[in-house]
Amino acid sequence: MMSLRPVAKPPAPTKQKSTVSALPSIVPDIRQKPLRPLDNLSKNLLDRLDDRTPLQRGDEITYRVLEDRDQAVNLKVTDTGDVDFPLVGRVKVASKTCRQVAVEMGELLKEDYYYQATVLLELKALSKIDGKVYVYGQVANPGTIDFPTDEVLTVSKAIVKAGNIKEGGDRTKVTVFLKNDKDPDRQIVVNLERAVDEGRTDEDVVLKPEDSVMVPISPTFIKGRVYFYGQIGSPGVQEIPTGEVYTLSKAILRAGGFAGFADKRKVKIFRQAPDGKQVTIIVDMVDVFDKGRTDKDVKLMPGDYIQVPQRLVNF
Repeated sequence: MMSLRPVAKPPAPTKQKSTVSALPSIVPDIRQKPLRPLDNLSKNLLDRLDDRTPLQRGDEITYRVLEDRDQAVNLKVTDTGDVDFPLVGRVKVASKTCRQVAVEMGELLKEDYYYQATVLLELKALSKIDGKVYVYGQVANPGTIDFPTDEVLTVSKAIVKAGNIKEGGDRTKVTVFLKNDKDPDRQIVVNLERAVDEGRTDEDVVLKPEDSVMVPISPTFIKGRVYFYGQIGSPGVQEIPTGEVYTLSKAILRAGGFAGFADKRKVKIFRQAPDGKQVTIIVDMVDVFDKGRTDKDVKLMPGDYIQVPQRLVNF
């Protein structure tokens, strides 16, 4: 009898290696931010940045992130002492050095955008502005004026920069408020007629940053007065300037607005008529202020008395 030998199983087919292999375990997960210290090059570059000159308003700087390999961009310190940096946004830099800002910016960029951020910051041009001076009152363009670093700024020069004194301004009683004086309440009255017209330059006060200049209304330019009392922010006398249509709404705003318990619907104007009799005008200021009914606003006359009564019930 013929014995049957078991037939050997054919060898299993050899598996081909896949052309797509899994990442080796030594490759870090790119979703995780690796923490590594600054390399020597970055440290050396940071050490070379200016760490002595504090930045100030108006300075121009160059900004670059070394890892980007992009060209440096020019940025300027704003009037508030900030710089609008790419990606990060507005950052306060005034009174800090370039090196201090570069280190701070590097940390901010690494929080959300970079594994490593070496910020290079250099001062390109110093500001020609040393601060601000404030001019208000009867001038053409009231507001702030740049205080130049290379110029002696006097009261007369500041007023010229503000567009000069307009009609009705009193040139003989320009008031200067000295911000940086030892006495914070100190004021100086300057007579520009003497200082400029008569050549008395010693009376033209030299200003410093943050000083204020106020040009008052000339007494001869006042057309008349009205009188406030009752539930108003600043009761008392108001002067009506010549050449201005002076309405009740203007006067209320100038007096600081209504007080908390004011009855805005029953503002009373007591006026003496040409025949000598007193007339009373009641004005609903809710219509004027809230509904824009300017036709109900009343033009004030010299000698008017304005009473703002109190509401009977306050909710």
